[in-house]
Amino acid sequence: MPSTGTSLPTAAGGTTSVVGTAGPDGSRIRELARFPGALVHPRWSPDGRTVAATETPLEVGKPTATLLIDAGTGRADRLASPTATGVYQPGNLVWTGPREFLYSQPESVVGFQSGSSSRIVLQNIRSSEAREVLWNPATMLMIDVLGPGRLVFEARSLRQNLREYALKPGAPGTGQWLTRGNSTDRQPVYTPDGEWLVFSSNRAGQLDLWALSTGSGAVRRLTDDAAEDWDPFFAPDGKLLWSSNRSGHFEVWRADADGTGALQLTKDGVDAENPMATPDGRWVLYASANPASRGIVKMHADGSKPAVLVPGNMILPDLSPDGQYIAFVDEHLGADQPILRIVRVADGAPTGFAIPLPQSDHLAIDVGRCRWFPDGRSLAFIGRAPDGSLGVSVQSFQPGADTGASRRWLAPLDPEYAAESLAISRDGSNLTVAYVDQLFNLMVAENVPGVERPRRAATE
Repeated sequence: MPSTGTSLPTAAGGTTSVVGTAGPDGSRIRELARFPGALVHPRWSPDGRTVAATETPLEVGKPTATLLIDAGTGRADRLASPTATGVYQPGNLVWTGPREFLYSQPESVVGFQSGSSSRIVLQNIRSSEAREVLWNPATMLMIDVLGPGRLVFEARSLRQNLREYALKPGAPGTGQWLTRGNSTDRQPVYTPDGEWLVFSSNRAGQLDLWALSTGSGAVRRLTDDAAEDWDPFFAPDGKLLWSSNRSGHFEVWRADADGTGALQLTKDGVDAENPMATPDGRWVLYASANPASRGIVKMHADGSKPAVLVPGNMILPDLSPDGQYIAFVDEHLGADQPILRIVRVADGAPTGFAIPLPQSDHLAIDVGRCRWFPDGRSLAFIGRAPDGSLGVSVQSFQPGADTGASRRWLAPLDPEYAAESLAISRDGSNLTVAYVDQLFNLMVAENVPGVERPRRAATE
C-alpha cells in the first residue's frame, strides 16, 4: 500500500505532519503517526516494513533529517544527516535495499535559495554510516535508480543577476544590467546616499555581502566569512544590518557600513532574518522562525527585550520609511494561499491591506517580497502575471482603504527571467531587480558505487 503524508496547521502557526497508509483505491486508510513540523515525500522501503520521510523545517539553515517510521507500530526514529547541510528536501530520497537509501545533499545550508553544488549520499539505517557516491556542480533534486550502478536525477543550475530601471517619466523601460555572471546576486538594497547598491552573492564561494557603485560599476566585498551572510539593510545611523549563521544559527548582526566591527544583536537560537531599523533608531524588527517566538519580532536597537509583534509564520518583512507600518507575507501553513499584509509597528494592529498571493513553485521564489516607496504611499512587490511570469507590481497604500484598483506592473515582464527580490532607491528614482535564470536538466550517472535497484516485496 502506498504511503501518504499531509501537514496540518497549529494554533501557534506551526504545523503537524500526519503519515499514514491507504490502499490503491483510497480505502483502508490508517494513520501511522503524527509529528511536529513538516514532512514530505514518504517512501516505502523495499520490504514494506519502513516508511522514510524527509523533514522540511521552516527555519532556514536548520539541518534536516530523515524519519524512519515502522509501518507496523508507527514508532519513528530520527536519522540525522552526517553533515550540517542536512538532507535536501524536494522528494529526493530513494531506497536501494531494506537497509540503505540514497538522498541528495547541497554543499550549502542555503543551497536551495542561492544554488550550490551537491552530492548524493548512500545512507545505512542500521549503522548510520553514510558515504558520498556522486558529486555534481549543479543542485541535484529528484533522484531514482535505473539499475545497478545507474542513477537518473534532475539537476538545477541557478544564477541571479541585478538589473536597474529608471522610474522617471519618459525613461526607457529596458533597464540596464548591473551584474551579469554565473553567481547568485540577490537581495539588493541602496545605501542612504544612493551611491552604492549592497547585495548578497556567492561569487567568491560562500554567501557574502558585496557593494556595487551605482556610478562606476566598481564592486567591493563587505563581508568575508566562511558562514553565510545575507539580508542586508542600512540603519539610520549608517550601520549595516544583516542575517548570518556565523554563530551556528541565522541571527541578526550589525557592523559599520564597510562591514567592519561585526557584532551579533539577536539570540534567537533558530532563525532570525530580514532585519530592519526604524528611522528614529530605537527599534530593530526581524522575522523569527523560532517556534517560541515565530513571527515578526520587535526589539531595542541594542538587541535587548525582543517581543513578538505579529505571531505566526510571517516572513519577508519591510518597514515603511516613516517607521509606522510594516509589510510582510503571512504564510500561515494550512491556509489556501499566502497573503501580503501591512500592520502598525506600534501595536501590530492590522490596517486592512491584504493582497492574496499565489503559492510558491519549483522556482523557490517567495512571491510577495516587497519594498516601500520613499513616500510610504505605495508598495512594490514580486507578483505573478496570468501567464506565470514573475515581475514587480506596485499598489497604493491607504490604511483602511481597498486600493486594489491601483495595482500595476512597475517593471516590464520578461518571460526569460523571474523577478526574485528588489530595491528602490531612497529618492524613488531607481528600481533594481534580482532576476533568476534557471536551467533544469535530466541527467544519468553510470558506474555509481553501491547502487542497486531494490527488489520489492509482494503487496496485497
